[in-house]
Amino acid sequence: MRRVGLAGAVVALLLGVSVPLSIKTYLSSVRLKTGTDLLRAGRYNEAKAQFDRAAELSSHDYLPHYYLGWTRFQIGDFQGAVEASLTALDLNPNYVPTQVVLGATYLRLGEPQRAEGCLDKALEIAPKRAEAQYYMAVCASELGKWEEARDCFEGALWAGWEQRAELFSNLGVVYLKLGDRENAVRNVMTALKEGSDDPVINARAGQFFYTIGDYETAIAHLAKAVALFQEKRVDPSANRLVQQAYYLLAKIHLEELGNPYFSSIAVLALSRAVPQEPALKEITEDLFGYLEQRRFSHKGDTAALYHVGASLLLQGRYERAAEVLTTLVESGESDVRLLQLAYHDLALSLFMQKEFDRALHVLDDAGAIMADFPRGQKLREQILAGKEAARQASPHE
Repeated sequence: MRRVGLAGAVVALLLGVSVPLSIKTYLSSVRLKTGTDLLRAGRYNEAKAQFDRAAELSSHDYLPHYYLGWTRFQIGDFQGAVEASLTALDLNPNYVPTQVVLGATYLRLGEPQRAEGCLDKALEIAPKRAEAQYYMAVCASELGKWEEARDCFEGALWAGWEQRAELFSNLGVVYLKLGDRENAVRNVMTALKEGSDDPVINARAGQFFYTIGDYETAIAHLAKAVALFQEKRVDPSANRLVQQAYYLLAKIHLEELGNPYFSSIAVLALSRAVPQEPALKEITEDLFGYLEQRRFSHKGDTAALYHVGASLLLQGRYERAAEVLTTLVESGESDVRLLQLAYHDLALSLFMQKEFDRALHVLDDAGAIMADFPRGQKLREQILAGKEAARQASPHE
C-alpha cells in the first residue's frame, strides 16, 4: 500500500478524501499541541478552533473533547462545554479533569445538584485533587452545606489550589455562615493580602464588611474595587460585581453615613450602567427624600439633587426627572455650571415627553446662563426639529 506523505494528507483532508487513521491521529495531535499553547496564552477562541479540528480528526480520542469543553467553559459557552465534556466522558469515564470541568459548568448553569454528582465522582477517583475539592466547596456553598464547604475549601488549599485569594474570600463567607466571625474576618483579610489589587476580591470584601456592619471598611474596598474595574476598562453594564459595588456604595453613604452627595454619585454611575435595575427606583427616591427633608441646606446637596435628576433621566423616568430638576433650578443655586446642566437636562426630560414648547421655554428662561454652553444650543435645534416632525406627522396639518 502506498504511503501518504504529510503534505499529501493535508491536501487529501481539504479535498475530503479518505486518509489513513495514523495520519489523522498525527494531525490531531498537532492541533492539540497548538491549542494547548494558545490556551495557556489565554487566546481561548483561537484555541477552541484548534480543538474543534482536533476532535474532528480524532473523534475516538477523549483529550480533544476535554480541552474543547474546558475552552468553551472559559469563553462562556456553557452548553457547548457540557456537550464536549459528556463526549469526553463517554470515551473515558474516569478522566478526573473532565468530571471537574463538567461539574464547574453545571455550577455556572445554576445546577448544583448535577454538579455535585460529577464532583463526587471526581473525588471518588482522586480525593486530593485540588480543583475537584475547590469546585465541590463552591457546590456545597450553593447547596447550603456549610461544614462540607469549609472542609473542601481547606482541602483545596492544602492540595495546592493556586487561586488562593479567591479561596480565602469564599472561605471567609463560609465561616460567617457558620457563625465564626473571627475566622471569617481572618480569611477575608488574608484574601485581601493575597489579592490586594484584584477588583473582584475587593468587591467581595466590601460586600462582606457591609454584611458585618463595618461600613467604613466596606466603603474603602468597594471604592477600590470600582477604581480597579475602571482601570481595567471593565464595562459596568456587563459586570454584576461592579453594579453591586455601586449599589452598596450608594446605600451605605445614604443610610449608614448620611452622606447624600457620595450616594448620588454612585446612583448616577449605576443608572448609567443598568438604568432598568429594579433597586434603583427605591434608592433614588430615598435619596431625593433625604435631601428634601433637610431642605438642600448642606454643602453638596444641590449637586446631589442634580445627580438625582440626571439619574431619573437615565432611568427613563422623564416626568419625575422634570419635577426634581425644576426643584433645582428654582432653588436659588448660584453655581453656573450646575445650573447649565440642570436646565439642559430639564429641557431634555420635557423633550423626551414630546413637550416641545415647555422644553423651549425652559431654555429661554435660562437666558444668559446657557450662552456659553454648546450643548444647550444643540438641544434647542433637536427640540425644534422634533417639533417640526411632530407638526408634519399630525393629521390636522
